[in-house]
Amino acid sequence: FVYYNSFMTSVRFYVEQEMIEKIFGLGKHAAKIMSSQLDLPGGVSSADFGFGMLLNQAGIILVGLFVFFVIRNFLQVHRIIGKLIKLRVKYTKWVWLGTINALIAIGWLVSLSHYTPAIELGGRELFAFHLAITLYAIKNMQFMVNYNYGLDGE
Repeated sequence: FVYYNSFMTSVRFYVEQEMIEKIFGLGKHAAKIMSSQLDLPGGVSSADFGFGMLLNQAGIILVGLFVFFVIRNFLQVHRIIGKLIKLRVKYTKWVWLGTINALIAIGWLVSLSHYTPAIELGGRELFAFHLAITLYAIKNMQFMVNYNYGLDGE
């Protein structure tokens, strides 16, 4: 019961907020505001739902853009790999690099359903690094598709 309440705290808090706070968030002090306004069970200091905490901090606009960006990158890598296969391009370092980092970024995003390391100090930099590598690999794979470059696997 304590675990369920700590998990649902951020969801209940988000539902009770004013519309402007739902759209733009509460900022970096959302956890302090939540713990001061809510009676969390069992001495829990904050919620246990990372995505809900992110939603309370950044608001629906930024969180929506963030999720859209990560999923779009993953789908773009998948689409470009399909084009490269049709062109009979052997797997190159860019395909490998783009695929692995897109999967890791999706993993970080899914991990927000429970934990918050993806948005905490160190984790967000690593998350951004994986997204940046994915974007760079997408750029290079798109170059290979547009110019039929790398047909020999180089």
